[in-house]
Amino acid sequence: MSSNRTVIQTVQQCMEMIQSFAGGSVPAVSDTDYADWLRWIQLGQQDAANRGFWRRLLTKTTLSIIADAETTNLPDNFYKVNGIRALYINDIDWSQPNNEDGMRLFVEMDPATAIWRVRYLPDPPTSSSTGDLWYFFNPPKPTSGTDVLFLDGEMIGFYALKEYFRKLKQVGSMDDARLEYENRFSELLSLEMMPSMQEMLSMSSFNSFKNVSTSGRQFYTGRTGRMRRT
Repeated sequence: MSSNRTVIQTVQQCMEMIQSFAGGSVPAVSDTDYADWLRWIQLGQQDAANRGFWRRLLTKTTLSIIADAETTNLPDNFYKVNGIRALYINDIDWSQPNNEDGMRLFVEMDPATAIWRVRYLPDPPTSSSTGDLWYFFNPPKPTSGTDVLFLDGEMIGFYALKEYFRKLKQVGSMDDARLEYENRFSELLSLEMMPSMQEMLSMSSFNSFKNVSTSGRQFYTGRTGRMRRT
């Protein structure tokens, strides 16, 4: 059995989705409308990235640390003050409180260059090293039809449609598109937080427990130390 639903993965596919609601055809690359559509797609992906979807925007790189240096610049696509997930130096995660090395990380922005950097507290490291940095990255801005979208294309398409109808001053359609975008944002964000296997097993066990007879539930409820086996 095949699915009729097309997964929207590229800018061109997203524009075709917009066109299916807006009518007409996808603007030519040289057309000013194309620039508008592209900008709205860029804004849609950035809006969703800023508001959530951390799990999809987690990546790893190496960070070179210089002895006695108080700070180290973070990658160019690092973009949020709480964006460090882990920094492993010799298998010790410096981002964890009370780590074995007694190191604390403080993320700040360089006031002269506006570059994100990490400051080491209470004192700079005494030796040079290379660490594994896990961090949340800012998705690259799509600029051509073949560029891949990092977040859900249909969701981003409705964001762009919202702006399309805003430009045309079609307030009702704009509100409808905004609602579709927000609904997809909320639903997809909830899917990013999939319950662990242990939680899912607990849910299954709980549902089985709910389906037993009333007398069976009464037998196990409120009895300390009595385990129910399914």
